[in-house]
Amino acid sequence: MALVNGGELVVRTLLEAGVGHVYLLYGGHLQPICEGIRRHGIPYVDMRNELTAGYAAQGYARATGTFGVALVSAAPGFTNVITSITNAFIDRTPVVYISASAAMADAETNNFMSGLDPVTMVRSVTKWAHCVTRTNDIPRLLAHAIRVATTAPTGPVLLDLPWDVVFGTVEEGQVRIPQTIRPDGDLLPRAEAVERALGLLASAQRPAILVGEGATRRELAKELRTFVEATGVPVFSCYEGYGLLPTRHPLYAGGLMKLADFREPSRAPDVVLALGVRFGFMTVGTDGLVPANARLIHVDVDPREIGRTRDVAVAMPAGAREALEALNAGSRSHAWPDWSAWHDVLRSARVARAEGLAQEAAGRTSPIPPYHAAKAIAASLDDDTCVVVDGADAHMWIAETVERGEPGRFFSHASFFGCLGYGLGFSMGVQNAHPDQRVVCVTGDGALGFTLAEFHTMARHDLPIVVVVMNNRAWGATSHFQDTTAFGADKRYFAVDLSGAAYHDVAAAFGCHSALVKKLEELAPAMRAAFASGKPACINVEIAVEDVAPDHRAMVFLRS
Repeated sequence: MALVNGGELVVRTLLEAGVGHVYLLYGGHLQPICEGIRRHGIPYVDMRNELTAGYAAQGYARATGTFGVALVSAAPGFTNVITSITNAFIDRTPVVYISASAAMADAETNNFMSGLDPVTMVRSVTKWAHCVTRTNDIPRLLAHAIRVATTAPTGPVLLDLPWDVVFGTVEEGQVRIPQTIRPDGDLLPRAEAVERALGLLASAQRPAILVGEGATRRELAKELRTFVEATGVPVFSCYEGYGLLPTRHPLYAGGLMKLADFREPSRAPDVVLALGVRFGFMTVGTDGLVPANARLIHVDVDPREIGRTRDVAVAMPAGAREALEALNAGSRSHAWPDWSAWHDVLRSARVARAEGLAQEAAGRTSPIPPYHAAKAIAASLDDDTCVVVDGADAHMWIAETVERGEPGRFFSHASFFGCLGYGLGFSMGVQNAHPDQRVVCVTGDGALGFTLAEFHTMARHDLPIVVVVMNNRAWGATSHFQDTTAFGADKRYFAVDLSGAAYHDVAAAFGCHSALVKKLEELAPAMRAAFASGKPACINVEIAVEDVAPDHRAMVFLRS
């Protein structure tokens, strides 16, 4: 009977689960898996850093609605990816991290790349982490890892494979690849909770729906729009929720941070339906985005999130789609008020906000005001373009100006982890998920520096991602923070200067299209040329550093 090694069992199990792409940085400990990937023809991207492999797997998972796979080798290969694992955990992104490690027989021997316990190191930032100790257990445990990662609330898992396990062999007939791996469906809401939620919304004067990261799957779009148009309840969303209800829809009120424009009691929402929102950073208290006296209907697939930081009027542990289906079914038996005055308040606020930003930037040309740069970038994007945002102020500026007509075309991260530098990797995952669509990554110069070498990866793998660097020659968000403290009151900045690096020249050296933009009128032609090149591109846009994005202003105000 034929023998198969552990790497072959990994690959067969991934194929059974429907793997689409694999992201990795090769190391000898991964050889049996890599040989299986080559033999079976699984698409892969080999990166310049394990950290970026993890980010790419996250981008792929989010863009496809399935799961991502990142392979990392032993010791420093594994430790490099820990920030990515943590980011996936905070963002609830289903990524299967497969790490290779020294042989179990090398324990306490000071052998090469031994002495680490990957499972212990990431147990607190994974849904499940495990070390496989027998080769024939690989299919069962890898299938379990995928099942855990893709079961709500989704998140990352780690499966560690020691050298003697992944190189070990078993008789082919003695192992079985599991056939049922991925789950289907989330929790259903209770009928009583649905009816109470509908009653509260119908009694409100200023109701609002908040869409959080736990409710951004594209299959929710139809149900959300149906509910909004049947009831008249307007929507605020997290960045990832852009397009779930089209941003041009008359009942779309803007991003979650726009709630900061409605802090006065007479303008604040009084009943809130929160879908997949994890309350905490900037979302609670009398000075937060959601008033403390607002009656809260909280829908989340993870019951642990309901009531974590504030009391709720209706607790609904359920999937967002399942909750919306039930709410739609029940809404037909309710009479919904005329909230046109509330809608007018929301629309007027959006208009006033845009006019105020335009006025602040008026008459300035060099360096380019970031609001003008962001508007020009947004104007160059068609509705199918996938936008990945990175950085702090940079992603807030583009989020201020971009319009999205459908879900799954805007990718960000959960704000309360504050991860930077994921943009290039994330964009590669999104591009692999949507090979026929344009992918544009808008990033700050600080964030770009974390993974600058990945321009080489994009060039080697012919990934025509256009990277736009909003370059203010500084850690902009940090300098704005110093502006608001006694430390920086007299402009004595500390460790925020990044000078004027020629990021476009670095990209060109790796084989990418490049352009430097110093004037606003140069930006649109530069974008067109980058798209026409058919190559990965870097457009380095010199912007003013003193401008603070409105969402950032709201954050500073709320946290001060």
